[in-house]
Amino acid sequence: MLTISAQMGGFGLAGLARRILVWPASMIWPYNLVITTNLNTLHAGHEPGSGGMSRIKFFLIALGATFVYHFFPGKLAD
Repeated sequence: MLTISAQMGGFGLAGLARRILVWPASMIWPYNLVITTNLNTLHAGHEPGSGGMSRIKFFLIALGATFVYHFFPGKLAD
């Protein structure tokens, strides 16, 4: 009963706050927008004639450099 009453209270408060938190365009879950923007950027098509490296290649290089930068000093410190 405690779990059900807590869930129903949460749904009730969410329903009351929907007009403030969901409907304005500036309040559309900022954390989800960051993830959506990153996925859209990484999977966007490569523009022909732009030169340079692709976005996914840059991301993978930065990911590998970050891994090396954080992993190996941690192993050496052990």
